[in-house]
Amino acid sequence: MSRFVGASRVALADGLVALFDDVRDSGGSRWISLEAPSGWGKTRVGREFYARLAGGQSPPRYWPEVIADPNRKAVVPTGDRQSGSLPDFLWWGVSCSDRHGVAIEALRSDLGQLERHAPFVDLVCRRGRGLKEKAIQGALSTWKALAVPGAKHLAGTVVPGAGLASSIVRTAAGAARVRRQERRLVGQESPVDAGGGDLAAQAVEQLCALGSAGFPVVVFIEDVHLADAELLEVLEGLLRRGSHLLVVTTTWPGKLDEVPEFAGLARDLGERALRVGHLVAAGPPFPDGAGLVALDAADCAQIVRAHYPQADSATVGFLVDRYSNPLALELVCAMPRYREQFGQRGDLRISAEDIDSLPAATIEGLYRDYWSQLPERLRLRYAVAGAISPEAINFEGGRGHRTWSDAVLDEVIAGLKLPTSADLAGAVGATRDAYGWVAHVDEYLRRWAETDQYDIATDDGRRILNRYLSDARRKVLGAVASAVLRDPAPRSHSARTIVALHAEGYIVDPAPVSAAIAVVLGDLGYDSARASERRRLYELFGELRERDPGSVDADTDLAVRFNGIDAIATAGRPDLAAEQYRDLIAHTQDTLGPDHPDTLTSANNLALALRDAGRAPEAIDIYTRVIADQTRVLGPDHPDTLTSANNLALTLRDAGRVPEAIDIYTRVIADQTRVLGTDHAHTLTTRNNLALTLWGAGRILEAADLHEQVLADRTRVLGTDHPDTLTSANNLALALWASGRVSEAIDIYTQVLADQTRILGTDHPQTLTTRNNLATALRDADRVPEAIDIYTQVLADQTRVLGTDHPQTLTTRNNLATTLRDAGRVT
Repeated sequence: MSRFVGASRVALADGLVALFDDVRDSGGSRWISLEAPSGWGKTRVGREFYARLAGGQSPPRYWPEVIADPNRKAVVPTGDRQSGSLPDFLWWGVSCSDRHGVAIEALRSDLGQLERHAPFVDLVCRRGRGLKEKAIQGALSTWKALAVPGAKHLAGTVVPGAGLASSIVRTAAGAARVRRQERRLVGQESPVDAGGGDLAAQAVEQLCALGSAGFPVVVFIEDVHLADAELLEVLEGLLRRGSHLLVVTTTWPGKLDEVPEFAGLARDLGERALRVGHLVAAGPPFPDGAGLVALDAADCAQIVRAHYPQADSATVGFLVDRYSNPLALELVCAMPRYREQFGQRGDLRISAEDIDSLPAATIEGLYRDYWSQLPERLRLRYAVAGAISPEAINFEGGRGHRTWSDAVLDEVIAGLKLPTSADLAGAVGATRDAYGWVAHVDEYLRRWAETDQYDIATDDGRRILNRYLSDARRKVLGAVASAVLRDPAPRSHSARTIVALHAEGYIVDPAPVSAAIAVVLGDLGYDSARASERRRLYELFGELRERDPGSVDADTDLAVRFNGIDAIATAGRPDLAAEQYRDLIAHTQDTLGPDHPDTLTSANNLALALRDAGRAPEAIDIYTRVIADQTRVLGPDHPDTLTSANNLALTLRDAGRVPEAIDIYTRVIADQTRVLGTDHAHTLTTRNNLALTLWGAGRILEAADLHEQVLADRTRVLGTDHPDTLTSANNLALALWASGRVSEAIDIYTQVLADQTRILGTDHPQTLTTRNNLATALRDADRVPEAIDIYTQVLADQTRVLGTDHPQTLTTRNNLATTLRDAGRVT
């Protein structure tokens, strides 16, 4: 890779370093969006920024001096730390174009970086960060668990590979189910982390904990327009709540504006979001001349001469005139026809006529030319590779996997008696540089270095395969099926391949397909965003199990059923989920016994499903029996027992049996305080639940006092920007308003609204709800003109964001009409 060139790029890297210094010292957060066409040098600027930070370390150095990976998309530093060194900042690099697998898998892999650095950040904490140390250590304790597939807690037992981590507190209802419970427990109609899964939310919590403790974090996300929902949730959460944080992203022009979340985030962050384009200089706070504007002729000439130091001046001029894109110049210089002819001598002589015959100045066009120059047998190898990646076999079954195994690839080529490319070792090696076609995911898997390359290889690959084989697709996929079925314990990639091949009719044996589905569901975990896919796989699993009841072992069958029934409930069919939980309870009672943790888990999940289905009396009966069994089997102080008691109280409250709910909440708070501590999240949540229940019972003054205590404790323990803290503040304002302390309620609503606007954004449903509540409080305080103005603004925003017929829009319209009528503005 050529050296970093361009005065504008150098100044841009200088500016990023200055912004890092600012957020490190001030405790603020910034988002810098680098927006330019593909190949314009955005990631190169990010790598140079990293090198500046690494170069500023005092010896011994923790971070490697540069990101040395030749892949131009690489943003993760690798190498050995110097003995005795500790980090003074954290770098988290994510290349969206290099990520593979489903969202949860990809995020888990990205978080693996944090696991590697956690022990050393821990040492920094223990060497004198004072009171802030605990916050950092709390984050560190779960990084390893977040980074790798962990375990799903099922009432005290662990099913490997089915969830997140044993070190993260979970209850018997399961990870996704617990989040749904907690959202109800804190009285939120719409969760702050709506749309995301546990892993993303916890990643935000841990990284925000570092920031709140004063430890600076840099997040660099390459090609952010390719980010999935999980990564987008992490990015948005960090930028809205983080401190001592600098986020730098790269994208193509106009792409951010196509994603509503990005556009809203940039608007809400205001001056904290800086967008650097390629048409004009960046402007303040960057140095004069900084930006991603086109490189001048002298800078472009440096790129050519980095490859060919003795290049003919006329040739350099021709190339610079034709290719303004830095990557395009790099690709031309790396073309095999020129490397073979001129590479050894270091000169380069191309006539004007030959340059005119080169591809147009587009990256895709250059890659097609590059492809055409690869040896035929190498292109044949890549054609087979393109055909055997799970996503290419079947999009639904192989979702997110454009990878292949070289071992399977070699076996397929040999089995079909295709010409081998073993004699082209030099050519294969030449394609593994920064502009090659193959990147290594791990020791087993390979992937395409660029999306354009995947498209070219698969499109042209079909034509090439048909030259060598009649009925090529059938024969290739048949050979792949034969190869993957010999793997006795399929990993994620093999499992996805088997599921994809089953969807296309190439593997029909229920046993391997069922085992593969179990692996894929384990990878997906309890991700609510993938509930429909999980349900589809679970239903297929059930069909296969009926065809061959002995196709899977009992433990795997149980893990899949827990996952699949949860997916049914999460997808909005709690009644159907309840029926299947009853069947599961009967099964676990017969095979494991009535007191087995999995039986208790099934009963707890059944109660929750019944409650979700509106069948509260049945849910109450089951919760009561579950608590009795948990108390006898696990003990009265076990977290699962306490959680079930909390859920029972919540169900009683919703069923109108408020005095009973208050009694249970009071006992649970006493037990949680004794067992978990006053400041534990579960204790705080139950106190909040009790306050809401007191309010619903008409004991408004007691509710307001308790809400005030919970808010103070959550602010102290969690910080002012934590979702639970914002919820408590909103609850307190509502209680104060109901108790007649309207002016105090207005003050709190005003502060909550400012915080929600900053953290969640102007258009978030909770922000809109708070604005409506503030208007109502202002109306009751006889500040009617202010109330009318806010109602009018909220109504316009709700109509735009939620739609004309949304219940909240209709409520606000009614509130506005009533207020206008009472103000005498009838017409």
